[in-house]
Amino acid sequence: MHITDPSVGFVGSTAIVSNSIPVGVGLSLSSKILGKKQVTIIYLGDASVEEGVFFESLNFAIVKQIPVIFVCENNFYSVYSPLSVRQPVNRKIHKMVKACHIKSYKANGNHTHEVISAFLKAKNFVEKNGEPVFLEFQTYRWFEHCGPNLDDHLKYRNKKELLYWKKNDPIKILKNYLIKKKWIDSNSVKSMKNSIINKVNLAFKYAKKSPFPKKEDLYKYLYK
Repeated sequence: MHITDPSVGFVGSTAIVSNSIPVGVGLSLSSKILGKKQVTIIYLGDASVEEGVFFESLNFAIVKQIPVIFVCENNFYSVYSPLSVRQPVNRKIHKMVKACHIKSYKANGNHTHEVISAFLKAKNFVEKNGEPVFLEFQTYRWFEHCGPNLDDHLKYRNKKELLYWKKNDPIKILKNYLIKKKWIDSNSVKSMKNSIINKVNLAFKYAKKSPFPKKEDLYKYLYK
């Protein structure tokens, strides 16, 4: 959860809900003061718009005209709590944010071409006007809130809902879109799948055969 790689401009993430929002706004303000022509992107979930720091950061970015893109990945749940028990009925997040006087877009987060199109609009607007933009992408998670397993046994969402979103698998949608455009074909998809599976299997074999790390290697490859 605490991944950082300054070499590619990734300042970091944290496990605390909304904690990276003010950090991102501060980073963007810094780049503006230093005269850098760069756009900062801040990722957040639907639960983050229920936190005070989101509105404080949003307001600050609007008032100071900070070149930042807020990207809200709305998957309708905060752990096991759906939007219906956390936010007013029929609230549209992008419309609520738009009321704060900021350019706001909404797109289907499971359609890659829609995501790219919305992002390019936002990026062009920020670069041209030097003002922040808000993006809401509606998407979904099939597995548990944190981990690689299914949690359907908890019954906090119904089967009909799960089946609907599984039919709207973004990978399948992208594959069908690319095939329809004749940019790829079924054989190239099959080849890519086999290549990926082979790489994953080789990585697991390598890891299993590798010796256990030494104590002196404990702090290697950590950002300080």
